[in-house]
Amino acid sequence: MEQTIDALAFARQLEPEVVGLSYVRIASPDLARQTAFYRQTFGLEQIGGILEHAVMLNVGASVEQARSNPAVRVILDSRMHPNAENPFVFTVRGIFGIMQRAVNNGAGTKMEPLIARNGFIVAKFTDPAGNLIELLEEGTDRPEGLLLRDDSASTHPSPGPAG
Repeated sequence: MEQTIDALAFARQLEPEVVGLSYVRIASPDLARQTAFYRQTFGLEQIGGILEHAVMLNVGASVEQARSNPAVRVILDSRMHPNAENPFVFTVRGIFGIMQRAVNNGAGTKMEPLIARNGFIVAKFTDPAGNLIELLEEGTDRPEGLLLRDDSASTHPSPGPAG
């Protein structure tokens, strides 16, 4: 005989703790356009949908990898209004290439990549719906991101010392 559990009663007994962030919702009045933008700019794969008003995306080389990826998911929701004040932040590698892809896919540049006071490289743009998106490159295991030069003449990663 199969035993059933009262899920709410069980949940009331658990110690409270935050275990992670599940997803972010991004306003997307035109789901098709926004889905294409996030796929082409960030390589996100569509892993599902919610009725007719939302599309679920995640990072992965394939739909199968994206579905199994425990990372925070992005939900594009047509019921929401674009947010131009509080950015959604994506951690990236190759910030200049991601920024260029965003612009090529219809983004509006708000801030070119620069080295912030904390040493991270940051950039900002608005997606086609007007949401403010921030890119953050915290460091990288790739040589081009390890050595940075912070001068007013250049905000690009330094190729490193010669010789």
